[in-house]
Amino acid sequence: MSDRLRDVTTGEAKRSGIGGWFAGRANRKEYWLWAVPILLIGIVVSAFLPLAAYAMSLFITFIWIRRFHDFGRTGWWVAAMNIAINVVSFGAMAALSPEAAGLLAFAVYLGAVVVMGAIPGQPHPNEFGPAKGRADLKDTFS
Repeated sequence: MSDRLRDVTTGEAKRSGIGGWFAGRANRKEYWLWAVPILLIGIVVSAFLPLAAYAMSLFITFIWIRRFHDFGRTGWWVAAMNIAINVVSFGAMAALSPEAAGLLAFAVYLGAVVVMGAIPGQPHPNEFGPAKGRADLKDTFS
C-alpha cells in the first residue's frame, strides 16, 4: 500500500476521507450491509434505466475492494475478477440467445457477489488494517 494511505506514526491505514475508506477492510457483515441495498436499488433502477446497472456495479466494485483487503489481497484483484466475469458474459453472448446470455451473465455476477460475502476474512491484522471482528456466517445475518 502506498505511503500516502498509511499513518506515518503507527504504520496503519489512514481512516479519513474516501482514500481511508478504500484503504480499510470490510468484514462479511459490513459487506452484506452495503451489497444488498446496492443490488436491490440496482435491480429496480435498471428496470427503468438500463445503463444504471453500470453505475450500480461501480458501487459493488468499491465494496469488493474493501472485501479483498479483508482477505489480505490488494484491490487490483477486483479488476481481475471483473475481467473474468466479463469474459464469461461475452462468451455467453456469442454462444446463446440474448435473453439466455443476459440471464447467465446476471447469475455469474450474482454468484460472485454471494461468494465474496461467504468467504471469511483474515482473523489477524494485515497491511490494510486490524481485523474488525471475526463473525461466523450465522452471526453475520443475525
